[in-house]
Parts: sequence; structure tokens; C-alpha cells
Amino acid sequence: MARYLRIASRVFGRPLLVLPETAETIAGFLLARDAGQLTASETVMRRAPAASRFGGESIGVGDPMAGTYEEYYRRVGAAAVATVEGELVNRGAWVGASSGLTSYEGVAAQLEMAARDDKVREIVVDMETPGGEAVGAMEMAATVRRINAIKPVTVVVNGMAASAGYAMASAASRIVTVPSGIVGSIGVVLLHVDQSAMLEKRGVTPTLIFAGAHKVDGNPFEPLPDAVRADLQAEVETFYRLFVATVAAGRPGLSEAAVMATEARTFIGADAVSAGLADAVGTIDDVLAEINRTAPRGRAGVTKGTSMSDEKIHSAVEMTAAVEAARREAAAAERARIAAILDHEAADGRGGLARELALHSDTSPEAAARILGAAAKEAPGTAALTGRASSGAIGLALDPAGPTGKANGATWDRFYAKR
Repeated sequence: MARYLRIASRVFGRPLLVLPETAETIAGFLLARDAGQLTASETVMRRAPAASRFGGESIGVGDPMAGTYEEYYRRVGAAAVATVEGELVNRGAWVGASSGLTSYEGVAAQLEMAARDDKVREIVVDMETPGGEAVGAMEMAATVRRINAIKPVTVVVNGMAASAGYAMASAASRIVTVPSGIVGSIGVVLLHVDQSAMLEKRGVTPTLIFAGAHKVDGNPFEPLPDAVRADLQAEVETFYRLFVATVAAGRPGLSEAAVMATEARTFIGADAVSAGLADAVGTIDDVLAEINRTAPRGRAGVTKGTSMSDEKIHSAVEMTAAVEAARREAAAAERARIAAILDHEAADGRGGLARELALHSDTSPEAAARILGAAAKEAPGTAALTGRASSGAIGLALDPAGPTGKANGATWDRFYAKR
């Protein structure tokens, strides 16, 4: 029971970067189960990974004999292949999709390990995801961008890279999609479920005892008031601006206006290339063959980012020095970016949003200035990025499961748990 309440708290009343039909499917499943329309066996959400398992050497952590081994990636020649599959959540240390979920935390661990592997020249992300939580998605893109400055990262849309998945992909050095790959869905959706009529039919009358006028905004036990709807729409718009800025920063050929002009559409195969959301049509076999038959390509000639030298590094000492130099350069650039945002005149009165843009995204100072300039000034004491009270930082992209203090997140989890 607790597992489904936790999943529900991550879906309802939270901004999601996910295909609308995926949100509808998950919501339908959870509501059907809550209504007793699914048996225990039908509600098992674990699934076997659908992604292909390539040749090469399995790299991971744990003891295979003890059943604790987790594969982080497969080393195929000079390439590390890390699979990202299923719905995305911010936290939880999920690696792979045996649970049906993959966390940004787990993907970051996969990429970090591959970046440290001396036998890996390039990293390939094998992606099939409809998206997931909004909180954490932009930070995941920043992680990909940072890893990409160390070793080239190629995302292969091996089925789907939608919404939060595309936010992650946009920070790679290049995106290759299979001919039938689904790419895009650059938008945000938030689902509120009014359960008041269903509860009344069951003879259940919830009573909310709270302090703080906005503590129970968006709760599922009553219809959504217009004022709360407006606050939720503002939250969605804030995440949308962050999403658009992230994609524009990762795909220099696309302006923010061009990204917004997609209106959250998805594009298939060659159409995604034409729209500027992908760089080429091909398969993961094509990408692996290219990496393993060519000399180190660095990142010169790809569409974005700071490229490393194309000169071949002959020793571990030189490699270490090169990586350290790249890290110092990236750190200096990041400090300058943060300072430019926080010190900008548009940040005056919008400190919470400025800190979110500076510290939790890779938004450029120019894009941040536009976002700040368009945002209303914050009331004293208002939490960043949200019109509702929060006891902690914005935490997780699809998240209410973390202890954010948001009424329609962990609060409802605790309420149900006490029943």
C-alpha cells in the first residue's frame, strides 16, 4: 500500500515533464487501484528492462554471487553504454528500470563512473523514456553538460526521449535518433484530481487541520478553487521557462522562441532532425561502430559546448592533467555564470527565483535576466518558485514524496497512512 501512496504523491498535484498520455495512464492506474478495480497481481508495477543488452563488458557495483550486483553501464570497445529507461524520478538511487523507474540520481552515478573509466573514450546514453519529474530535470541536464566537457556524450533516442528525457538529452554533444524515435514534448503538465465526489459516495469526509493559508492548496479532497488554479498555473509556467532555457542552452541552433514554438509537440525520426531537436538519424549500432573505428573525435564540429582538444592523450598523467584543467575551466565559468545572475539588477526582489536559476540550473545569465524580468517580485518570506508554503527546497522533479511540506505531496501520503 505504502508504495502506491508514494507513487501517487509523485504524480498528483506536481509539475511533470512527461508525455500527457503517460500521465493519464499512470493516473488511471492509480485511481482504478484506489477504487478497488485492480487485483493485487494486476497492480505489480515492476517490469523487466526492455532495452537491448549489448555485447561488451558489464561494469557496475556489488557482488553478483550475493545478488547485489547493479550494472551501471556496458563497455563496448571504447564506448560506455548507459541505459536510461522508464519514467524518471529525482531521487531514490534507482539504476536501470527493473522498478519501472529510473532516477536522475542513478543516471548521474552511471555517467560519473563512465567518465572516470580510463578505458572509455566516449559515453553513449541509450534512451527510451516518456519523461518524469520536473524537479531535478534541469539539474540532470547540467550534470550531462559537465560530463560532456570531460568525455563526449551521445544520446541515442532508442525509442523515445520526451519531456524530462529530452531535457537530459539536450545537454549532450549530439543526439542521434532511430528512424521511429519520438523526440520532444518540451512542456509541463500538472494533474489535479478532485476526489470529493468519490469520497462522498463512500461516506468518507476528510477533515484538514492546518496552519498557514496556503498549506492545503491543491488538496484532492475538494474542487480546485480558481485562485489556487492560478497559483498552480504560475508554478507550471516557471518550470516551463526553466525547461525552455535549458534546451536553448544545450542546443545553440535553437533560440528560446524556437523551442517555445514547438508547443510541446513530439517529432519522429527525420522530422526531429529537421526541427533541430536531433542531429542525425541512425541506430545505436551505427554510433558504436563509428566510435570504435575512428580516432578520438573530441567535440570539435559538434553542435554545442566547449570542446576538448582533439590531440591524442598518450598517458594517464596527461589525461589526469587534461581532466583537471577542464574541471578548473568549467568551475571558473560556472562561478562567473552564478555571479552574473545573482548580481543582475533584475534579481532585485526576486532572490528566490534568482538563486534557483543560478544554483539549480544551467541557465545562461542572458536567459536568466529575461526570466527574472518577466517574473513578479516576491513577497517577503515567499519560498522560491512556488506560491505555496514549503518547508524545504524545491527538491525533486515530480517529487512530492520528499519531505517538501507541500500539502498535496508527502502530507497526503501521511494522511492516508494514518487511515
